[in-house]
Amino acid sequence: MKVICIICVVAIHTLGWFFPIDSLWQIIQPVPVFFIILGFNRANSFKRNNLQNLYEIYSFKYFKNMFIRLVFPLILINLLCFLIDIILFFPTGFHINGWSNTYNGIVSWGATSTSAGPVSIFYFLIGAPYFPGPGSFFVLILMQFILIFPLVYKLFIKSPLAGLILCFLIDLGFQFAAPYISLFDEYHFLFSGIILRYISVIGLGIWFTSNKKLFSRQNLFVIIFAVPAFFILLCFYWGSYFLPEFVLNNPIFNAIFKTDGAGYSLQLFRTYPWWGKANPLTYCFPALIFLLFINILPHKLNEKKLISRSIYRFFKKYSKLTYHIFLVQIVYFFINIPVSQGYSVSVNESFFESFIRPLVRPFRIKHSWEFDFSLLNRSATFEVILLKLLIIFVNILLISLLAFGFYKIESFLKKPLERTVRKN
Repeated sequence: MKVICIICVVAIHTLGWFFPIDSLWQIIQPVPVFFIILGFNRANSFKRNNLQNLYEIYSFKYFKNMFIRLVFPLILINLLCFLIDIILFFPTGFHINGWSNTYNGIVSWGATSTSAGPVSIFYFLIGAPYFPGPGSFFVLILMQFILIFPLVYKLFIKSPLAGLILCFLIDLGFQFAAPYISLFDEYHFLFSGIILRYISVIGLGIWFTSNKKLFSRQNLFVIIFAVPAFFILLCFYWGSYFLPEFVLNNPIFNAIFKTDGAGYSLQLFRTYPWWGKANPLTYCFPALIFLLFINILPHKLNEKKLISRSIYRFFKKYSKLTYHIFLVQIVYFFINIPVSQGYSVSVNESFFESFIRPLVRPFRIKHSWEFDFSLLNRSATFEVILLKLLIIFVNILLISLLAFGFYKIESFLKKPLERTVRKN
């Protein structure tokens, strides 16, 4: 499941919101699914070791494992990014992290112009990557997860139901309060990177450790609430495309939803930047996807068949690389913009000019923002989709190879660290 999620993440970041069809990669909600898996796996680990008290959970062993698995790879890739930044500074005269901070508006803490120094030290203190590319908020939340998860798990020990309800109440409370917190307007990276937005999905992961059957009475609420959750997601991604006019003009609909790009997001929640889809009212849909995967997909394929054995081993090994792939894709997509495109041309527009425009010129589409599949004939539509899938495949392949190399370097450097920790 992690493999499918990371493929979706790379596909999303490959072309972003270039066409409405790109939302297909986001509809399974890969980030919430990741957090469900994270909560599920870590809670199962605590259960296997019969950890009940906080002083047992917050142990040296726990922090050692978290450091080696999550923090050390981040430190290593930050060092590699720092070297890249310094190497490129001498011929170009600017720090690429400072350039991208201004261009993408991902972070805005401190001076971030093209002539400024490297990114502010404050971001390192809160766990942000040195190159804050697409998905860097996830890393920031992972650092908080290390500190917060034992407390969340503790809520479920005596009463799992009370723990889950409390997680949703905390999440909802934060979502209702977030629009009124002005700090998030200026430093919106802090909003997108706060763990409170995902407390409920982490709680769902813990909840499923006691019963992961899809049609059990305990999980019936997931199936029920997944229906309105899916409707909210459809409204967010494709609301203006599939909703009829009488619905869009309905005062009740307008009281609940507000315009957000090509779709509609909930009125009461903060949706800037980019997060109209991530809220506790939509999380039962990725929870349903998690239950479907864990119940339908075989845990182990037939070992007697060579093809089945090879597929199983591939996914098992690839799943171990998912965190490294995620870190590498942050750098890959971040550095691609300033190095290959310059200061003023976005990746999507460049992609349009190089690959898409020759295909759509007969349909009088001159710019990427004018693109509409409805203007194309069947042949051109097929060619555009095929080209996009090819670019996605190439990026997945390149990022996977880079991540494998990064994994090997990290494994080599990690061995002496593990020996030192073992001695102590």
